[in-house]
Amino acid sequence: MIGFLDVSKSYAAGGQTRCIINKFSQLFDPYDRVGILAAPGSGKSILLGMLCGLETPSSGSIVRQGLVWPIGHCGPLHPGMTGEANVRSVAAFLGLDADEIAIYCQLFSELGDDFHMPLRFYSGSMRARLGFALSMALPVTTFVSDEMVSTGDAGFRSKCDAALQQRLTHAGLILFTRNPQTAQRLCSRHGLLQDGRIEMCATAQGAATRFAGQTSEFSAIVDLMAGLETI
Repeated sequence: MIGFLDVSKSYAAGGQTRCIINKFSQLFDPYDRVGILAAPGSGKSILLGMLCGLETPSSGSIVRQGLVWPIGHCGPLHPGMTGEANVRSVAAFLGLDADEIAIYCQLFSELGDDFHMPLRFYSGSMRARLGFALSMALPVTTFVSDEMVSTGDAGFRSKCDAALQQRLTHAGLILFTRNPQTAQRLCSRHGLLQDGRIEMCATAQGAATRFAGQTSEFSAIVDLMAGLETI
């Protein structure tokens, strides 16, 4: 299983404590494909970080089964090391065949000789390509993502989409997104993040309808605040 057991998470900001999630429990099968619609500022990045171990809960437990990996994640990559050395290091840490991982990443990323250049010289696009290639190379049990499901130009995005679809025949996905179409295309279960809780819905359309209402209310509040500032 993967998910939250009686999890709370809060942090200090601007001299105040903000509660992102409070005593929340939700478990998924590691091979579920779950699309969670979430508005900006709703805490989706923090929830995702807890699922893959980049954030720790204030209380409660995170349940993980197998290898949980954020799509396109470049966090463990060192800027002073080459692309090749970085992916070999990740492979060695996970006990995988470093040659196999390196060959896959070089071919998939289409970086050519730049694969042997230190990451500090990479553009943002080059880092994104390498990060996505590494995600697809690893034997992931459950992918997690905050919006990202592809990268690069149209041709490379199509390549990313095809690779991810193929991987999802044997892996799960927990996707936090603002795009109902993306969630419907990639996921078979649907919900939304609201008031620090993941509310599951019976259908993709049901989740999209509730999310539309949630975001329209958010937009109305923003418009109201903007009007007050001009008075």
